[in-house]
Amino acid sequence: MSKSEYLKLADTIAAEIADGTLRTGDRLEVETPGGGGWGRTAERAAAAIELDLAEGLITPAAARQIYGYQRSSVAATAAE
Repeated sequence: MSKSEYLKLADTIAAEIADGTLRTGDRLEVETPGGGGWGRTAERAAAAIELDLAEGLITPAAARQIYGYQRSSVAATAAE
């Protein structure tokens, strides 16, 4: 889904909520398949990957496989 398609969908959902489709106590669940990120994985900022690693959201092996990320010696030293 492109960013413009996503924004159009968000506007549609917001309009439905504004029309009173959802009431206090109602629940809206949105499920998406997979990670659903923006852009190419190879272009993800190293700082963002390092934050995911630090928070335990991904493993070093996943960072290598998904993002082609190799921890720099500077990042490795800072983590120690």
